[in-house]
Amino acid sequence: MRKVLIIGAGGIGSFLIPLLKKTGLYSITVADPDIVENKNLPYQNYEKEDVSNNKAHVMYERYELSSAIPHNILTVGQMKGFDLII
Repeated sequence: MRKVLIIGAGGIGSFLIPLLKKTGLYSITVADPDIVENKNLPYQNYEKEDVSNNKAHVMYERYELSSAIPHNILTVGQMKGFDLII
């Protein structure tokens, strides 16, 4: 299984995560320090009950991902060990 790091669970990441998960080929980690806000609901893959929660944590729980990083990726060392970084 390939290890994938998705940096950002917003407009692109929030829709990409379930697509990659469905294939069953990837161990997915998501990183995003942002929280879900009402303004995100029309164009991101979140529900009203997700508002005020960390985006990475919401995706982690909803899609049973490998892990969630609720802060910024700041160093190359934090990206080591992944086969693909998006």
